[in-house]
Amino acid sequence: MHPERLERMKVKVKMEKSFTQDAEAGNAAGVVLDADQMSDAQMLRMAQVLGFPESAFLQDSQVADHKLRFFSRKGEVNSCVTATLAAARVVSKDDKTGKIIFETKIGNREVVEQEPGLFM
Repeated sequence: MHPERLERMKVKVKMEKSFTQDAEAGNAAGVVLDADQMSDAQMLRMAQVLGFPESAFLQDSQVADHKLRFFSRKGEVNSCVTATLAAARVVSKDDKTGKIIFETKIGNREVVEQEPGLFM
């Protein structure tokens, strides 16, 4: 797929906030679901369109529950706690195991669901 075709792509995007129980507070991040078919250029462009400091892109993984890639408006970043927790919030709505493992560029990251929320 070409970056210029981003506007025609059908992708599911969620906005989630981390570090809060209050919907009016916290740090926002974009979470793009099913990003397996997106090129690096498309992920960068999507991050720019979303406008958050960082956005997480969920992909299939052979070594973890999901693969996460992170993009700021300027380029790919190795890690982002805010976007990791935002992605975990999205995934945990369907995954009731209480633990999610994400493959990232800097290794696997485990997120655990405990009261009052998600923890790394």
